[in-house]
Amino acid sequence: MIYSKQGRLDEALGALERGLEIRETALGPDHPDVATTLGNMAHIYERQGQYAEAESLNVRALTIRERTLEPNHPHLAFTLTNLAAILAAQEKHDEAVPLVERALAIAEARFGSNHPEVAWNLMGLAYLQVRQARFTAAEPLLRRALSIMEASVGPHHPYVANVLDNLSDVYEHQERYVDAEAVLWRGLDIREQAYDADHGDIAHHLMTIGAFLERRGRAAESVALYDRAVAMHDRVFGPTHPRVASMLERYANALTALGREEEATPLSARAAQISSAAAESDSSAGSSR
Repeated sequence: MIYSKQGRLDEALGALERGLEIRETALGPDHPDVATTLGNMAHIYERQGQYAEAESLNVRALTIRERTLEPNHPHLAFTLTNLAAILAAQEKHDEAVPLVERALAIAEARFGSNHPEVAWNLMGLAYLQVRQARFTAAEPLLRRALSIMEASVGPHHPYVANVLDNLSDVYEHQERYVDAEAVLWRGLDIREQAYDADHGDIAHHLMTIGAFLERRGRAAESVALYDRAVAMHDRVFGPTHPRVASMLERYANALTALGREEEATPLSARAAQISSAAAESDSSAGSSR
């Protein structure tokens, strides 16, 4: 959807509503193509934070797919996980868990127990456990996902880094700080091997490690990582790109914590200038529509 990619969500929704009416008339209300349109509409509502509307549409899409598709069809699993995400956004975790468990069972039946799709569903289940502070329950799910990813795509694939990020979060909540830090550094090593030197995912992960070190009272170590991450984004996106602002603020706060206000002040000022310019740009774009 062009409108959706451009952030023109109301226009995207209007186009989808017209398409839904056409499909229901031409194909019938229970056709799989109707379910696809309902899912796309639900995605727009989800982006707008209108979760009740998104949930209702996804429930209808799921009902259609349950009637028309084989029990292990990947489109059915896709709808289950989408609905689970919307429920989780509304803190309805107990309702979301069985949906992801169904999607996991579909993936295992269709692809086998050691397929990346199984790992993604295990990560989804672990996420729901983390949202409920059930870290002991989340850990074995993530460890199984890690083993599957390492075996199926190789130990140096970015998918492995994604699992490690989640595992680090669990370890930190369990106060297993040495383990948490170790997997964070391993995730950085994987990304540095997989991507170009200035890849945005590397910069983001440097910020993640820096924030972890700050929480452990190690701001002096974090600032070197922040400096490197900001330099990467400056080279790739330019020094005034909006995504740099939050990085600069974090960098400045770490310097302030170390008593290095003279270095922190220009970074904070630069962040404020970038944010102000971005807000003016958004306001002008909105008024021109």
